[in-house]
Amino acid sequence: MAVKSSGSVFLITQDYINVDRHGSRSGLSIGKVLFLVAHDTGNPGSTAYGNRKYFNDHQPSAGAHTFIDDQYILEIIPLWEKAWHVQYQKTKDNELFGEDANDAAIGVELCWGGSIDFDKAYERYCWYFAYLCHKFGLHPRKHIVAHSTLDPSRRSDPENALKRYGKSWDSFIDNVMHYYNGKEKGYLESGDSGNEVKRLQQDLITAGFGKHLEPYGADGDYGECTENAVKAFQKATGLVVDGIAGQNTLAKIKAIIDNLNKIKVKIAKEEEEMLDKAIVINAFADFPLAEPLAMRIKAPIYIRAALPQGKIAKNLYVVGGTQEGLKADNITLLSGHDRFDVARAVEDFLSK
Repeated sequence: MAVKSSGSVFLITQDYINVDRHGSRSGLSIGKVLFLVAHDTGNPGSTAYGNRKYFNDHQPSAGAHTFIDDQYILEIIPLWEKAWHVQYQKTKDNELFGEDANDAAIGVELCWGGSIDFDKAYERYCWYFAYLCHKFGLHPRKHIVAHSTLDPSRRSDPENALKRYGKSWDSFIDNVMHYYNGKEKGYLESGDSGNEVKRLQQDLITAGFGKHLEPYGADGDYGECTENAVKAFQKATGLVVDGIAGQNTLAKIKAIIDNLNKIKVKIAKEEEEMLDKAIVINAFADFPLAEPLAMRIKAPIYIRAALPQGKIAKNLYVVGGTQEGLKADNITLLSGHDRFDVARAVEDFLSK
């Protein structure tokens, strides 16, 4: 669910601190998010993970959802939970938005100073606010407020950090708007359509999740089938299963597709002899099943979708799927009705 503009896309890391009912992470539901609060840490040189360690280890009755430095956009409290980032006795948040910030706002901290590259941290900071605006249906000029506005007698952030590097509140909001107004909202969900959806569907098919898209395939419409395919992918890769192709999901798909592209068969001009052995997997999900076989017979693994036409090896070992369309002197099929059958077939072969 990230915003993509001017070629900038950043990975959001979710590494949550422990729940402590009386500490930084209460586990209480935040309800509907109505606005966003911009903070800076006020602690020069403290990194995103440095802050995570502090709040996890000490569990003060304060905190924020997200800490951003030049390396990480780090969510330490889930966005669906409350964080204690503005004092309850302050009334400005109620005047502006009708709710206490802790009950209805996401708190985002900018890390700065020390060895932190401010420009990189600031870019992520602006980008992330645009991402949150799209995620929660908010507008940067209406729904982002400074901590200093809500608690002027005690706090000066984030202007405290911004001014040190020649930035102002107005320029910050302008920079958020730059990302917010990007050509792409940066995430895909049910109801979307177009080339980005079609590309997502094609990538899901290549990664081995095409069965969930049947009978429509890559039709460019994000409907129930595409949502189910995304959920299946998220479950298989350990992501949060919500059916939305957000930043973490898109980044994981991209990593898998990039890996598949790397293992496309390229027969070099200087090679005069065909491979003796090769393993073909039906989908990327079959890779863990084929890996023990590859180690035993010392053969490379190729995904079917990346294979060129014609023979690539004298002896092919097919893990998952069928041998239809494959050419070799000898083909050994290790397959079945599901992944358990495939795993059993590989195990039986290795035990011979």
